Amino acid sequence: MSELFEIQERLQQSGAIIARLEATLIDQPASESVIANLRSLRKMQRSLEAEFLRAADERGLDVFSYRIAPQFQMANAAALSKVLGTFQTVFSLMYEAIRTGQPKPDKRPSGDTESKTELLVAYTFSGSLGVVFALPNPRLHFTLLTLRRILMRQ
Repeated sequence: MSELFEIQERLQQSGAIIARLEATLIDQPASESVIANLRSLRKMQRSLEAEFLRAADERGLDVFSYRIAPQFQMANAAALSKVLGTFQTVFSLMYEAIRTGQPKPDKRPSGDTESKTELLVAYTFSGSLGVVFALPNPRLHFTLLTLRRILMRQ
């Protein structure tokens, strides 16, 4: 797993630098050196993301992202944690409903389901509110696809 952690760290570092360069670009929109550095760093970040996906796949992890886009105001930490907690719960409930063939009336996943569907934070996006999750159970791939389809409809 240390390779994954190294890639995570490099992704976070490049994301922080990209965010700083984007802020600099606002003040210096005509700066060719800032634009060139930003382009280079974004290319490096795409390469790191591909490297992360490969390394995660080799370790039997499914990876997917969840972007949170507040429309009219900045999100606060309490709202962000609530959104992520709700996402985890919905994901677990969907898995349980698919596995058992019926929805859970009390809207609480069982302890077994929670442990099987625990989403691990892999890294976050630079410049936006988004999280990339790793899921250590490849058998849940169907649930991921179903959840993605539902989220795309909203």
